[in-house]
Amino acid sequence: MIKAVFFDLDNTLYDFSSCHKKAWEKVLVYGEQVLSVSRDKMNQVMRDEMNRTILYLGLNNAAIHNRHIRYQKVLKTLGIPIFPHADQMYQTYWKEILAHVVPEPGAGELIQRLRDEGYYVAVATNMTAYMQYKKIEKLGFGNLLNEIISSEEAGFEKPYPKFFEFCAARAGVQPEECAFIGDSMKMDICGSYGAGMHPVLYRPPKERETNLPGSLMLDQADVLENEWNFSYEIITDFRDMESCLQKIKEDKRR
Repeated sequence: MIKAVFFDLDNTLYDFSSCHKKAWEKVLVYGEQVLSVSRDKMNQVMRDEMNRTILYLGLNNAAIHNRHIRYQKVLKTLGIPIFPHADQMYQTYWKEILAHVVPEPGAGELIQRLRDEGYYVAVATNMTAYMQYKKIEKLGFGNLLNEIISSEEAGFEKPYPKFFEFCAARAGVQPEECAFIGDSMKMDICGSYGAGMHPVLYRPPKERETNLPGSLMLDQADVLENEWNFSYEIITDFRDMESCLQKIKEDKRR
């Protein structure tokens, strides 16, 4: 029996890809106009620095998401003073992200319905906590959730099983009593299934752009749906309330 429902945040409850595209454009403009760095150069140095950070820290470390650190490394490589530019780039990026964060149609209503029916409902997400809180605040979901769990708090990143075990423990239930809804086969579906949860893939009506410059999350290759032989539900529209509820509650693991 499902007792707790966890939602991924980025590209699940809102379209991160389109927000990132707009925000990274602002950073590129800053690079051109203030730092005299071309777009191609900024994109290449950012990718190189992200790869070096992952090589050094590994993928199971929330610090890899910290854009302030990333921008410091980029500026150092470019031979440009860190102050005040790292913070200016950071503020430019996140201001633009928050300006364009819009909830997926029906997402808030679905969360409210689940809460009304007595489910523990939380956002469970990779990333540092502060900006994820700001996104949820902008989405207007704060008062609808039991809580938000970030990988920074959990100490483990998705798709590592301990992240999902941490989520279940916070809800006071067993992993098999949890549904996990997310857009990534690798991070959300395979990760939650491997930890014993009931996975639900969110496949939005409009396909997200992938491999966008400047995005760590989108540079991490996902897996294909047909590469895995376990069962999972698929949601394509949060507005289809009864279908969504049925798929969340239907535990195919049993």
